[in-house]
Amino acid sequence: MATKEELKEAKEAVRVLKESTAEAQQSESAMSNKLAYEKRVRRDLEIDLVVAMQTLQNDQVAIAGMEVEMTDLKRAAEYIMDMVVPQEDPEKPIPMLDRLLVAPEKTTELLRETGCLAASGALIRVKSHYPEVNMSKIMDGPNTAADLDALEVEVDPVARKIVYGMQVVEEDQQM
Repeated sequence: MATKEELKEAKEAVRVLKESTAEAQQSESAMSNKLAYEKRVRRDLEIDLVVAMQTLQNDQVAIAGMEVEMTDLKRAAEYIMDMVVPQEDPEKPIPMLDRLLVAPEKTTELLRETGCLAASGALIRVKSHYPEVNMSKIMDGPNTAADLDALEVEVDPVARKIVYGMQVVEEDQQM
């Protein structure tokens, strides 16, 4: 039979074993909870990754479309810029942005030059074909609204002759 001392040691061993078992169960429970948490986080990250990949693919498609549009826009802008602000030295091309920045001023300059040439041509034709028109009034320009009205009354018949002579509009239509 076991002695009291052995019995006491056995009880102590059982108690220590129970405590160890309880600690192991707590540790296992904590690890299980941590593992479950990590699985949820991993699943959420995988979902986020799939969404991010889909977004990336959509963005790549959008970017490809924008690149095509940008190429078309650049081609059209180059065509217009070659007319408005031509490249003067092919060895040293001017960047498109620099050409676009000066385009409004250059366009205004071209429109003024074109207007001057057109007005000059019109005045030359009027003077050479209709010498009865007093060009000094036109050259001085009207000073008042009444002067402008009087000049318009004087020039209107000549303008009508020119326009009808060119057959731009039908004679029964009013200007």
